[in-house]
Amino acid sequence: MSGENIGVIGAGLMGHGIAYLLAAAGHTVRVYDPSAEWRNSLTQRLESARALLGGEAALLARITSHDQMAPAMKDVAFVFEAAPEKLPLKQQLFAGLESLTAPTAILASNSSAIPS
Repeated sequence: MSGENIGVIGAGLMGHGIAYLLAAAGHTVRVYDPSAEWRNSLTQRLESARALLGGEAALLARITSHDQMAPAMKDVAFVFEAAPEKLPLKQQLFAGLESLTAPTAILASNSSAIPS
């Protein structure tokens, strides 16, 4: 299944790697991150992933970054959330995603542990 529109929330340590692998598999990836710092460093980190993992430079053109969640999550089949491990933040993001995505969209979290 290639060629899907996929959303990634978070351009940081995990998000950029997820975005890279999805683009390498042929998907169009939209990365949402409210932080200008993370968005501005995304291209450099994606290039580093490409240097490490290989792949044609053209696959990076399938990845775009966004400062607003609504346009990034429009018409996506999947969303991979890779935001910081803060439960209230993740709850807020998923509440917003419910109103922005189709009922058939798959929403997934990259959470490994949420501190209490």
